[in-house]
Amino acid sequence: MGYKRVIEPTEAAVVRRIFELYNQGMTPKAIAHKLNAEHVQPPRKVRGRRLLGWTWTTINGSPKKAIGILNNPLYAGRAVWNRSQKVRDPDTGKRVMRVRPPEEWISTDAPELRIIPEALWEAVQARRAARRLTIRGHHQGARPKYLLSGLLVCGECGSHYIVQSKRQGVQWYGCAAHAERGPAICTNSRMIRRERIERQLVDYLFNDMFTPLKLEFLDQVIERIFAQYAQAPKETVRLRQNQLTQALKELEHVKEAIRQGILTPTTKTMLQEAERRVTDCEAAVAATEKIPAKIQPPSPSIRRYLEDLRGALGTDTDRARRLLAKMLGKVTLHRDGTRLIADVKGNLPVLLDVDEEVFGRAGAGRGI
Repeated sequence: MGYKRVIEPTEAAVVRRIFELYNQGMTPKAIAHKLNAEHVQPPRKVRGRRLLGWTWTTINGSPKKAIGILNNPLYAGRAVWNRSQKVRDPDTGKRVMRVRPPEEWISTDAPELRIIPEALWEAVQARRAARRLTIRGHHQGARPKYLLSGLLVCGECGSHYIVQSKRQGVQWYGCAAHAERGPAICTNSRMIRRERIERQLVDYLFNDMFTPLKLEFLDQVIERIFAQYAQAPKETVRLRQNQLTQALKELEHVKEAIRQGILTPTTKTMLQEAERRVTDCEAAVAATEKIPAKIQPPSPSIRRYLEDLRGALGTDTDRARRLLAKMLGKVTLHRDGTRLIADVKGNLPVLLDVDEEVFGRAGAGRGI
């Protein structure tokens, strides 16, 4: 079982054209607009996500992570494995992909998969390196400017809502895909005043999501949950640790086989499966070890959080935005006639510094 990588002629032609256009002086954003205008088929959808057309980030990617069309070494005939791993973000509690140190990458030659001539590849990489040195703020990245930057999501296409209009001092949030890629990609043209949605979400957090009655209810629910799941049996802890040890051994065996030159579609699948098992086992062990014998009522932590947020609002936009993101995560906006409806979910485990899987097994957590 497995698969074999082959060059798809039509897609390869698109990739070569992207490299040529970039080498001729076009920016990734200009290339994306050109491909969308010509209705060029975008890359295949991932994990059920809808196709949203070409975007400049798909083309530009990240040189540090070796992702994005202009950075993909496979187009130059080099296959790179073991570049990333899933870890748990301590701020959000979610599993996120993290880049491994370059010395842990496994690189092999794959000349049969080269679709970009070496001269063109080197010319493009040289131009990209030059642009990184001249673009102001590239290494640090642009800091979010507004309270809800990065938090609002279009319910129709999944793109972020961004500030689009600043005429006469009035600012509006609108779907980035509709604005930057056109109605062929997303038909959601509904916009909302920045001040209005900021005020409504903050009011909802203080006056609806965390009322005194709801905080009292949460205290009762959490106490009942941890009375039931106060301590995992020691045998369960040992079993999960043994599973993790075995998964790590299997992963190392697969890596060693690849280092020895056994590079096949099967080993690629085995590497992915072994990494997934290690990630799952690590999460299971961590969740078991993090179940406390007793937990304090959540209401004091939530009140402290609300006090911190109230203090940051109007004085430190960046800190206030991070506090909102910590509690709300993503806020999805859906069209309802002439209105926009916000789908808001809480992230109680993060506020309590408790592993989200504990709440998942107990039947609590998101959705408060």
